[in-house]
Amino acid sequence: MPDTLQLDQLLLTVEGNLDSGYLINGSASLPAEKGPVALALQGRVDANGASIAALDLAAADQQRLAINGKLNWQNGFSADANIDWLDFPWQRLYPVASEPQVALHAFKGEVSYTDGNYLGNFNASLKGPAGAFTVVSPFSGNLQEIHLPQLEVVAGQGKASGHLDLQFADGIGWDTALDLSALDPSFWIAELPGTLAGPLRSKGEFRNEQLELTADLDLKGRLRGQPAVLQAKATGSLQERLKGQLDLDLPRLGQLWPRLQGQVKGRLDLAGTLQTPQGQLALQGSQLALQDNRLQNLALTARLDQAQRATLNVKGVGIQAGDTALGTLLIDAQGTLKAQQLKLDLQGPLLKLAIALDGGLDKGNWRGRLASGTVQSGGQNWRLQQPAKIERLADGRLNFGAHCWLSGAASLCGGDQRLMPDPRLRYQLKNFPLDSLAQWMPKDFAWKGTLNADVQLDIPAAGPSGQISIDAGGGTLRVRNNDQWLDFPYQTLKLASTLTPKRINSRLDFEGGKLGRLLLNAQIDPLAKDKPLAGDFNLSGLDISVARPFAPMVQKLNGRLNGNGRLSGSLLAPLVNGSVALEGGEVAGA
Repeated sequence: MPDTLQLDQLLLTVEGNLDSGYLINGSASLPAEKGPVALALQGRVDANGASIAALDLAAADQQRLAINGKLNWQNGFSADANIDWLDFPWQRLYPVASEPQVALHAFKGEVSYTDGNYLGNFNASLKGPAGAFTVVSPFSGNLQEIHLPQLEVVAGQGKASGHLDLQFADGIGWDTALDLSALDPSFWIAELPGTLAGPLRSKGEFRNEQLELTADLDLKGRLRGQPAVLQAKATGSLQERLKGQLDLDLPRLGQLWPRLQGQVKGRLDLAGTLQTPQGQLALQGSQLALQDNRLQNLALTARLDQAQRATLNVKGVGIQAGDTALGTLLIDAQGTLKAQQLKLDLQGPLLKLAIALDGGLDKGNWRGRLASGTVQSGGQNWRLQQPAKIERLADGRLNFGAHCWLSGAASLCGGDQRLMPDPRLRYQLKNFPLDSLAQWMPKDFAWKGTLNADVQLDIPAAGPSGQISIDAGGGTLRVRNNDQWLDFPYQTLKLASTLTPKRINSRLDFEGGKLGRLLLNAQIDPLAKDKPLAGDFNLSGLDISVARPFAPMVQKLNGRLNGNGRLSGSLLAPLVNGSVALEGGEVAGA
């Protein structure tokens, strides 16, 4: 029980005798969040029954829960009760992680119970994202079922009315029929403003592990400023044999959620038995979009046959992430519970990818391999040299075996990797051609050379640790000035980083002939929110004559820049303090 429900300052008095009855008065305080809640009790008990004049919880004058009623056990058992709720802050007594979108403002109800049967009514006023609405209904029932024969919801100018019957003996059963009229869903979900009208019907039961249901939805109106038609029909049974159908038609997904667009149609058919279920699913979508991600066309088919072999085919055409066109994606999967195969193919203007996986499931452990793989991009053609082991074990571990990719003289090789939990990554990149990155670089810049890198990285819950080294020297930096390309060769460009959970140490070493030499040391705190930065730099021998081609009015430009300083601030807002001196400077113009 939460500490907020413990009774403090409890005071209870009882006066009287068995013949005339006992008068009971009590008070206590509940240590709720943001201040205590007062509890008060007034009542009387005798041999025939009890009357509760008041059982009140009060957080303030206009925040209360009041209950009164009578109990009688002289001939059988009967009870009458009245409930009055007004803005009672129940979350202060039973804290929840987040406030619900719909809050109960006021509730008045009365109920009469006699020998297992009850009869009553309620009137509730609630507050949702779009404002206040009410729910009222009489009710009747017993310990096995409840009936709400005249359920009515009124929200603004709209309403829903009908009946709801629930049965909860030996399972659960339901029968509901509601008619909607100009009902605005934003009273419950802020992102769905509009009006809907039409019938909603559902009937079914789930007993003795057998399910029978029917559902019919035919709503029309407007959602999010667009015409809306929401239609669905479903029938099904779950007995010795399965049988069910569901038709889906969503012509305007933008009405369902902000920044979601497109349309989807589909059908699900279910058959077979519980031991050997069968079914097939078909979905078609067009002009799909979520925020900045788009998909022109989607086709999905899935099937599970009597032999329990499953197939899945997905085709997505016109995939775009932001301003980047990714192309067409094909997924082809098949298999049983014991053995599976998957092929994935992406054909796009920037990237062409084809991979194949296979494996099997045994006692919760999936063991397989990355059977083949090719990646083409920027003039590179990477191929997996040998199949690589993949394991997803029942304890949550995900392992990736040693593997190697080759593209011409370049190679990317990894040892045995642990991907989950606490990833352990080991990779080496050799002879990677930097000019293959041209499509991602500015049009007036080119880089010739080869890149080598080594990654030894562990990422436990406490934070990353390991080493990362990158060597891109020697090479040539090329800059275009009008129609002329200018070359700036360099001899050394190295970056080495050592990572610990509390600190990242990095060293940059650049030696570029006329471009001078730059040594930079930096330390970053990865745990702090703003990632504090500290370090120093030293610059020497930068020949400013390299800038003369960019200043056509200057005939003579000589001198060398030398300097040093300190780094501070944060990773996203660094500060540089230091000095730079020009030696032997000469400038002459036309």
